[in-house]
Amino acid sequence: MTVDLADPARRPLQLALPETAAAAFAMGVLVALREAGHDAFLVGGCVRDLVLGIEPKDYDVATSARPEQVSRLFPRVVEVGASFGVVCVLSLGPSPFAVEVATFRADLEYQDGRRPVGVRFVGVEQDVLRRDFTMNGLLLDLGRGPEAPLTLVDLVDGIADLRAGRLRAIGDPRARFGEDALRLLRAVRFAARFGLTIEAETSAAMRELAPRLAMISRERVRMELEHMLQPASASAALQLLADHSLDAVVLSELAAADPGLARAIARMRRLVDEASLDPTPQAGRPPSHDAFAVSRGLPISLALAALAEGALPATDLGGRFRLATEVAQATTQTDSLAAAFQGHLLGEGLHGLVHAPALIRLLRADHADAALRLLHARLPELAGAPVTARAQISELRRLRAATPRSRWWPTPFVDGARLQAVGCAPGPRFRLALDAAMDAQLAGADAAACMAVALDKLGPAPGAT
Repeated sequence: MTVDLADPARRPLQLALPETAAAAFAMGVLVALREAGHDAFLVGGCVRDLVLGIEPKDYDVATSARPEQVSRLFPRVVEVGASFGVVCVLSLGPSPFAVEVATFRADLEYQDGRRPVGVRFVGVEQDVLRRDFTMNGLLLDLGRGPEAPLTLVDLVDGIADLRAGRLRAIGDPRARFGEDALRLLRAVRFAARFGLTIEAETSAAMRELAPRLAMISRERVRMELEHMLQPASASAALQLLADHSLDAVVLSELAAADPGLARAIARMRRLVDEASLDPTPQAGRPPSHDAFAVSRGLPISLALAALAEGALPATDLGGRFRLATEVAQATTQTDSLAAAFQGHLLGEGLHGLVHAPALIRLLRADHADAALRLLHARLPELAGAPVTARAQISELRRLRAATPRSRWWPTPFVDGARLQAVGCAPGPRFRLALDAAMDAQLAGADAAACMAVALDKLGPAPGAT
């Protein structure tokens, strides 16, 4: 169900779980814990998503049961962090469901800006108060009888904050960010994803403690960036990073070259605009098994390549997150596509595509769809691009999605064995000859014509007159 958060009566919320196997498994875990005499609640992101009318991707449970008690209750568990009170309960059937079950706990001292040195087991109220943001501190109570409804338990005014469109840290925001600096990026991600305004004291603490992000590994930072730099939230997330001086820590090279990330945000908006287009020839028709892949999300390498455009070498930004090779691939292929546009390979439209083998070679590459999207983001800065370039890029994406791989990766009419069979000795020009024959094949030539092209590229045989 979708909850009307603007309901002026602000009635207590009663929620229903979706009718999915994952939700049923989570409910079974709750029931087993309750029947064994323990308190147990759904908690965190799954409850938040249910309140917002979003189907949860996974389910977490908070309980009074100790880890060893949880492990005895269920036949299949993984003690992912038993010393911290966390056990993962796994399903027995063929469908791989997992529910993370954590004992109510309070964290001990934090020493590395990320994790506590240990925990102590407490009651449910103290467990909620250690969490990051009020919207993630909501609990869903199973009730006390077979007919009792699921009831929302809100100890931190999370519903009021959601109704106000506000992201607020639980308790003292400086303490929350001081405990775990990664929460600074989580605040940006949640605010951008759900369209929330960051509460004033929480926002001020983020600016003050931004330098603490330097304590977080680049792998963890990259994971957060990958989540936030998605089409629906990427531009807003970048703006929030800049507004809270977080860009100077996590994207320092880019922030120095593009203060305020103004150019980066503009490029990201263009990249997201192209991502919103449906590249399939007919919406709703699934691609064939032989179809080229189409990317609708934003792979982190593509996002970083777009951010770096015109500001600094893309490999510099990619290297920060150990993605230099992937970013370089996207950038290099985009450069080649840009040269194709500037060389008017497309002419006045796409009708001549079958006669443009060089362009086909670009479009059949693994990263071609990402490169087309990056080229679209680059268009305003691309001198010599046709006025129809934006429409042509969209059409190229659709054409590529509709073209079987076998059309642009055909079995060669001419290969090394065939050249040797007619008396040609392997040598440095073999590759040039084979590439020329394939270009002719892609342009529609038959086998005999392709062989003639290859022989012409090889030149006369030694000793011929």
